[in-house]
Amino acid sequence: MSVYAAGPPSEQCASCHQQQVDDWKKSDHFHAMEKATVVSSLGEFDGRSIQYLGQPAVFREDEEKKLWVDFVDEQGKTQNLNVIYTFGYQPLQQYIFDAGKGRWQFILFAWDSRTQQEGGQRWFILHPGQSPNDTFHWTQPGQNWNQMCADCHVTDYKKNYDAETQTYQPKFSAINVSCNACHGDNTKHIQWAKGDKSITNKGYDVNIKMRTPLFHKDVDGNMVSVQPLMASKQVDTCASCHARRTQLEDRSNPQDIVNAFMPSLLTADLYQPDGQILDEVYVWGSFMQSKMHEKGVTCSNCHNPHSGK
Repeated sequence: MSVYAAGPPSEQCASCHQQQVDDWKKSDHFHAMEKATVVSSLGEFDGRSIQYLGQPAVFREDEEKKLWVDFVDEQGKTQNLNVIYTFGYQPLQQYIFDAGKGRWQFILFAWDSRTQQEGGQRWFILHPGQSPNDTFHWTQPGQNWNQMCADCHVTDYKKNYDAETQTYQPKFSAINVSCNACHGDNTKHIQWAKGDKSITNKGYDVNIKMRTPLFHKDVDGNMVSVQPLMASKQVDTCASCHARRTQLEDRSNPQDIVNAFMPSLLTADLYQPDGQILDEVYVWGSFMQSKMHEKGVTCSNCHNPHSGK
């Protein structure tokens, strides 16, 4: 298992940035991943079951409060999978088990966390009809946490993959998307906050604030910033997770979108003809070719970066 600092940011952050921390605790980033307990799990592990391959898949809690999923697989083998982490929380929550050699996989069932009125509050099969050779079968790479999902759901993630033994030793500093995931190493910032006058820019070398706080329309109806645009790496920071991309190596900083990753191009299978989102491409590709980006709009001109609202 990996070594990590538990979910909330350090008290050093909260002591000065209480409002931001309060907002963050209500966000999707905070719930990106959590240790699986009866509290963090939205799914009911109370012995209820659903049908899988004609037999019941049972969701239960043992005497030690551990969470389990019992089902019979395609080969007729009984699987007893211990859920170790929850993953996300709305509109569905997924669950991770240890498949050995540091390889963490997702179970094939997810919990619909919507209300009953919306059709939720139930277990369902995430990818029904998958054969053991399909990419998104629960045993295959498409459902592997280490390669597919970890980099954007924990902080300071390192795969530590050994090709010879085909093992992982996953490491991360926080179990969710915490402060350092966007702000980077806060060591110098804390030293600055404690009064170190030799440190400039509040201890951060990269500006991730908005380029300008406000826009207005001029006499011709054009959108104009109320002050000269500042240099900012905010869009790059958000893009490293909020973009369709292929990862080439572990990132070295939160702005590593074009070094550690290969962003997807605006191809017809991923985007609408005018560049708007079609497939699961998130936001960055469309936003980079928008009029808003051209004029200097950044993510936090519209979104609260801590609550995500």
